[in-house]
Amino acid sequence: SMGVPLNPTIFRAYDIRGVVDADLDEGVYRRLGLAVGAYFAGQGLRRIVAARDARLSSPRFQAALVAGLRAAGSEVIDIGQAATPVMYFAVEQLGADRGAIVSASHNPPQFNGLKLRRAHATYGSEPLASEEIQAIGRLALEGELPDGGDGGYSQVNVDAAYVAHVAGLLPFAERFAEAGADVLVFDYRGYGTSDGTPRQNVWHARHREDYHAAIAHAR
Repeated sequence: SMGVPLNPTIFRAYDIRGVVDADLDEGVYRRLGLAVGAYFAGQGLRRIVAARDARLSSPRFQAALVAGLRAAGSEVIDIGQAATPVMYFAVEQLGADRGAIVSASHNPPQFNGLKLRRAHATYGSEPLASEEIQAIGRLALEGELPDGGDGGYSQVNVDAAYVAHVAGLLPFAERFAEAGADVLVFDYRGYGTSDGTPRQNVWHARHREDYHAAIAHAR
């Protein structure tokens, strides 16, 4: 089949978003990878973190995005399924130049998209400006893009580092330990479940009383 034609309306103000199989398929994501890779390569930026959310379409779309990025010469660091803040964290933690996550955040299940991030010396990372998204859109829609590169690829799991990072920011983390909660798991699946239902960020401790006591004490 010919695949889905590239729809200019997927390039929104601050991200890329469309309907699965109507606006987005593997061919579109590979093209997006080529365009993102070419845009950043023009600025001398080559190392990119790639992630995906829990939507059912995201694994195949991330694979196509990665193929396009690598064909554009980008070095891809694949962190797999992750919440968007984890992708932001990974850009800084892994010393990457930029990051991308296949996600449509809070939108219904038939949507998917792409959020892009660049490294920032002070803030760790920052979103791309609207004009940069539009420039990537123009490249994808019009450009003869370099295609034939063989960028590097690695898989990295940053979950444990992220949990440690978040726990270090929490005012009540030490009080959990004092309260004797010997298990503390941060459930950061705020990007929604695979059917698109939003989830809240939740803290779990093995002993519910300790959990509530620690939170009450922290307040």
